[in-house]
Amino acid sequence: MKVIAATKNKGKIREMQEILAPLDIEIVSQQELGLDVDVEETGDTFVKNALIRLDIREMLTEGGHEVAGEANNGEDAVAMTRALQPDLVIMDVKMPQMDGLTASKIITDEHLAPVLLLTAYSQQEIVSQAKSSGVLGYLVKPVREEQLFPAMEIAISRFEEIKAMGAELGLLKESLETRKLLDRAKGILMSAHGFTEQEAYRKMQQYSMNRRISIKELAEAVIASALKNK
Repeated sequence: MKVIAATKNKGKIREMQEILAPLDIEIVSQQELGLDVDVEETGDTFVKNALIRLDIREMLTEGGHEVAGEANNGEDAVAMTRALQPDLVIMDVKMPQMDGLTASKIITDEHLAPVLLLTAYSQQEIVSQAKSSGVLGYLVKPVREEQLFPAMEIAISRFEEIKAMGAELGLLKESLETRKLLDRAKGILMSAHGFTEQEAYRKMQQYSMNRRISIKELAEAVIASALKNK
């Protein structure tokens, strides 16, 4: 297959050739054919997306960011995110094999990285789908540098906030579970040895420090022993 490069930039044409070569797509420059067309005139979505990808890569590298990897489809995007653990994923809505919304949901559900979605549309339906897939921001193509970097910062910041909240909730849950186990273990010791609640707690504290185990582990051991001796 042969397509016309919708750019006269030789550097971009070479990059496009590298990207499209595995798909047996040959890039022909406008100069070679004596044409003067632009992206809109070609009407080739694949070429448009390839150019957008090159433009974004250029913006990122010139802005001091490292492009860890590039995926040609949604499945590869998920696999590469799992493997490379990037700080941010920029995902197109329309991708082969697995669409960007589905891939974004997987990445979000696994808490792998924040996702910034690219779309050619700004309809409410796309926005709603983006929200339900867990993306932390979206941009309408064509992407401009003055929009890209602020959106990246917001997405990364929100992701860090969500991670911090998740960690706090995890600690709170762990604390509540430990408290329930501790109260139950204290009750067992109070019943078995006639301790007051404060004495039972002090005994457990001393024992856990001497044995270098957590108070939760000790409480679980006390409960297990009581159940075994019933």
